[in-house]
Amino acid sequence: VCLTSEGDILVTMADPEDENATGLVKMFSMRGKVKRKYEYDSSGERLFKLPFRVAQNKNSDICVLDSLDTEHGVLHTISSEGHTQFIYKGVKSLQHPLYAADIVCDDICNIILMDAKNHHIHLLDSAGNFLKFLTRDEGDRRHSLSLALSGDILWAGGHNGYLSVYKYTNNS
Repeated sequence: VCLTSEGDILVTMADPEDENATGLVKMFSMRGKVKRKYEYDSSGERLFKLPFRVAQNKNSDICVLDSLDTEHGVLHTISSEGHTQFIYKGVKSLQHPLYAADIVCDDICNIILMDAKNHHIHLLDSAGNFLKFLTRDEGDRRHSLSLALSGDILWAGGHNGYLSVYKYTNNS
């Protein structure tokens, strides 16, 4: 669930128990009325398999974490009109395929995502280009599940209630 800059709500929807289920993102008004549904691209292909996290960037792009299977996933970013902007599959040099667990966006439209399999925090620009890792501690699984960003403070949460707090500056 994500609150948009226009005051609407974005919700990811999928049924991981049903192999034939359709993953989609819906936009609701604050009163619960469906305003828009993001399910297919302009050629009729499904946008998502099992979307499970959503964030909206300041440029109105919708960033969706999509689970492709139990081992990997992608960041699928679409415009507010539903057109694919980019799909980020991670950095090939890592030990495991990307499996992003959470996502936040900063004030200059950079995208920060938590990679639960590799235990890294990736920083991307608004076009999906990898900029750098904010953390790279392969041995520390404690902070690999969730993110929150407020101003220049980035929180990374994980197993057993573990929380890391970082000073974040958005100059790449």
